[in-house]
Amino acid sequence: LLITGMGGFFYLMFRARLVVQELEQRKKTEEELDRYFMGSLDLLCIADTEGYFRKLNPEWERTLGYAIHELEGHHVMDFVHPDDREATLAAVDNLSRQKEILNFVNRYLCKDGTYRWLEWRSYPSGNRIHAIARDITQRKQTEETLRESENKYRQLVEITTDWVWAIDLEAVHTYSNPTISQLLGYQVSEVVGTNAMPLIHPEDEQPVSDMLKHCIEQKVGWQNVAIRWLHKDGSVRLFESAA
Repeated sequence: LLITGMGGFFYLMFRARLVVQELEQRKKTEEELDRYFMGSLDLLCIADTEGYFRKLNPEWERTLGYAIHELEGHHVMDFVHPDDREATLAAVDNLSRQKEILNFVNRYLCKDGTYRWLEWRSYPSGNRIHAIARDITQRKQTEETLRESENKYRQLVEITTDWVWAIDLEAVHTYSNPTISQLLGYQVSEVVGTNAMPLIHPEDEQPVSDMLKHCIEQKVGWQNVAIRWLHKDGSVRLFESAA
């Protein structure tokens, strides 16, 4: 009985030691995860499948301007841009059905009344959602600026009285503005996708071919080059070109 009792006592001590070690390891792991969570430059979020914020890292405060307590416990839809709510509700519904959501983009309201674009990766786990968001507002603004610039450039190209065209490395037209119809009699659809050489005067075809080869090899363009082009009616038109 004494030996059995001592054996049981040492076993319990051993089990207790294992439990203590396990708790210490778990605490250490939680502290490491918490340091990662609090120090991340991305916006980290734990929400429930009903769409309520449960835990957020400090980056939310730096990005949106709210104190953490002004966000935690509130529904995500309280901060989503009206135009993005339908898509966001659909994403939350998919997450509640345990479907991952990757590269989802929507706009969130800042405390100063402006909106920031966020790109999300969200992973459901039971009744919890673990999500990572990144502020992509600058990227969106850059894209919009480029889009506006391209639209302005295209409008200018479309209305200019000069013939503006583009070809690939095989001399196939990839673009032509509508001015070609006034200058050479062709519609844009008749030119784009076809080789440019048959439209060039036979005596200029070889010099132009050599010039194109040189430009491609040396990665240079040309200025003030006179080229004879064939009109749709068979007449010859002389153009000075730069490319």
